[in-house]
Amino acid sequence: MFKFRGQRVDNKEWVEGYHVFDKFENKHYMQIPVSDKDFDSYFEITPNTLSISTGQFDKNKIEIFGSIPLEDGAMSNGGDKLQCVSQNEFSKGDISTRNVIYSGSSFHIEGTYMGLSEFLNYGKCTIIGKQCDEAQK
Repeated sequence: MFKFRGQRVDNKEWVEGYHVFDKFENKHYMQIPVSDKDFDSYFEITPNTLSISTGQFDKNKIEIFGSIPLEDGAMSNGGDKLQCVSQNEFSKGDISTRNVIYSGSSFHIEGTYMGLSEFLNYGKCTIIGKQCDEAQK
């Protein structure tokens, strides 16, 4: 199963778990497993904050999440924003800040032809926030 992340509607807390879409209510929920003996918790999340785990980590070992397409075809903006300092000999020290997105069955760096793995190999990458942080200010 895939791990998702989203921001709760009620208190704006970020939660990780399984994404559930209720098409009758047209609402998105995050299901968070508690234990084998307890019931799972469900929280309504803001659809635009939905993102999916890439399975990869930044230089600080923090899991990277990418924005995903929503039902209406628009891209969510809950994915991470990465800042990468180049380590190659031709552009050593150059800083690039880009968004991580999921598109066409793989993770990409928005605005480039680079895949996420290629971007991570480019240099020392750090998560500096979520794509939606700017919109919430």
